[in-house]
Amino acid sequence: MDSIGAYLRRERELRQVSLEELVQIALYAWLIVNVAANPRAIFRPENRLLDYLGVISYGLWTLFAKEVRRFLRVPGQTLLSPVVTTVLYFVVFGWSLGGRLRDVEGVPYARFIVPGLVALGVVTNAYSNTASSLFVMKLQGTVVDLLVSPLTYGQILWAFIGAGVLRGLLVGGVMWVVAGAFEGFG
Repeated sequence: MDSIGAYLRRERELRQVSLEELVQIALYAWLIVNVAANPRAIFRPENRLLDYLGVISYGLWTLFAKEVRRFLRVPGQTLLSPVVTTVLYFVVFGWSLGGRLRDVEGVPYARFIVPGLVALGVVTNAYSNTASSLFVMKLQGTVVDLLVSPLTYGQILWAFIGAGVLRGLLVGGVMWVVAGAFEGFG
């Protein structure tokens, strides 16, 4: 804590930081140190770490929850479509080329391509989640409502990134299960 205090004193002297900015810097530094020491502490109700950041932090979680609800409302597009695409890739590359290539360094070709296909689905879905959400908001004219909200650009960014990562991980998990059904889990 002494290093944080020394940093804040030095910043105040060098840049003439206002008292409000200094308090905000100290608050974020305190939050980072506490969360780094115990990452689960932020979610414990008795610690109430999010209360120190004010109402705006609830906006980040609200936007994140809205994005998650948006893609969970259409499970056919969220989970079924990527699985069908991956199965088609698996059939085309795994069975048609797999008959010619047999093994890659001792690993059956069909099993060799599974991690690549899962990674393809994860990255594609994580990106398309955020891109489609922002594109639809722009077409509907609701992106302005988001931009004039009391959220910082960083909070908006992290909410969209978090929702995209969650969708990617869900799709990746489902793809691993489907790939396991084709090639086994061993």
